[in-house]
Amino acid sequence: MPKPSSPHRKPLGVHAPTTAQHYLEPVDDGLPVRKSGNWARVKLDYLERYMDVLVTSMRDKPFRALHYIDLFAGPGKCRLEKSGAFFPGSPLLELQARYPFSRYYLVDLKPSSVHALEQRCAASALAGRVSTRVGDGNALDTSTSTARMSR
Repeated sequence: MPKPSSPHRKPLGVHAPTTAQHYLEPVDDGLPVRKSGNWARVKLDYLERYMDVLVTSMRDKPFRALHYIDLFAGPGKCRLEKSGAFFPGSPLLELQARYPFSRYYLVDLKPSSVHALEQRCAASALAGRVSTRVGDGNALDTSTSTARMSR
């Protein structure tokens, strides 16, 4: 006898109803994703651990602010090409970190990636600290650009 379909399983090609929280979780939220290999997961694991050490050590220092700048932010979520598993990209990892930054400046060349990133970041409690921009991260002058960035 065939197995009944799980009520929690969505048919192929159909997106589950999206809540704002789905934007921050490692699930298909219907928005564009960055196709990645397992190397990206490893890289992001190192980034997450490094940033945790950095922010933990800097958070009680007498700085006015601690800013996170990602010039190649992408859409904020990745999908492994082989398994199809979803995982957060660097911007979402940092928005969910133990100790938050004062501001987040996120840039990507593709307007569709920036639009998806804006939707995902809006689901974060830190959304008011996020500024996004469509632009070439290789050509951006970060010494003057952060003051001009806006959502």
